[in-house]
Amino acid sequence: MTNISSAPTAVNNYLSDAMLALEALGYSKKNLRKIEKKLSAFDFAGVDEYVKQGLKIINECIIDRKEEIMEDRMVSASQKFW
Repeated sequence: MTNISSAPTAVNNYLSDAMLALEALGYSKKNLRKIEKKLSAFDFAGVDEYVKQGLKIINECIIDRKEEIMEDRMVSASQKFW
């Protein structure tokens, strides 16, 4: 009889629970699907670590999006000026 480790199942459960926690915080399922894909690359030892990393990813996405918006506004404003 082979010994099957439960470690991959535990990690999947941690990730699943983390996604539920992020959803409970109000993040959309659409955004969470993207985040889940990125989080699945990690091998954390608990739900809290997945949630923390998920929040970091969300924050980075928000910052990137704000920078894109500011760049678009600057380009638009410069086109109006000239």
